[in-house]
Amino acid sequence: MDNDICIWIDESGTLSKNPKNPQYYIYAGYWCLGKDENKITSDFGQELINFFPGCKNKEKKASSMKNRKKGYLIKYLFSHNPHSFHPVFIVENLMDVKQPLTDNREIQFHKNYLLRRFVELCINRYRIIYAEEASNVYVNIDDQSRTQLLGADPFPIYINRYFKGAYRCNTFLKSNASFKAEFRDSCKYRGIQICDVLANCKYNHYVHDRMELHKVLPHTIASIKKLP
Repeated sequence: MDNDICIWIDESGTLSKNPKNPQYYIYAGYWCLGKDENKITSDFGQELINFFPGCKNKEKKASSMKNRKKGYLIKYLFSHNPHSFHPVFIVENLMDVKQPLTDNREIQFHKNYLLRRFVELCINRYRIIYAEEASNVYVNIDDQSRTQLLGADPFPIYINRYFKGAYRCNTFLKSNASFKAEFRDSCKYRGIQICDVLANCKYNHYVHDRMELHKVLPHTIASIKKLP
């Protein structure tokens, strides 16, 4: 359906306040209408194979690409999908986070919070552009974020219950849409590979002062949320 949304998400950085680690933690990705999903991933795959012929049936990590090629891939995607490819970023300065982030349970709850905020950004942007409610929201997350916590709802259940106001907490954005969240292997899904490039470019900008992403995407195009 035209009012179905597909969201793709990857992370960059280490969610730890250890001073030995860089102070920024980033979620990056994009959203698009369901009808546009295949074209975006196909465009990316085609250009990726042109650069790296050995990647026909596998991925090429952004960390192993030259900055110029990463910038070109993002520019190509945006130029060929100017009204359907919507990048989104969440950038968190870990030194400003109140929680100590010292145990796995605390870290996973914080990741769930960041992922939920990412989804909120996408839904809100969709509503601004299309002035309507989405029917279905398909959330695709890099499987490195997958963790099961005893006594807590797994993220696919949590995201549905949260937007229906099922928890005793403030719900800043409610939605009657049906949410389906899946963890994806980056080796098999071009959508996650696109997010890997976006996340790597944004991480290099904040941690290493590289400006490649800013040169290929106008600042007003990509939604950026700085937390907390």
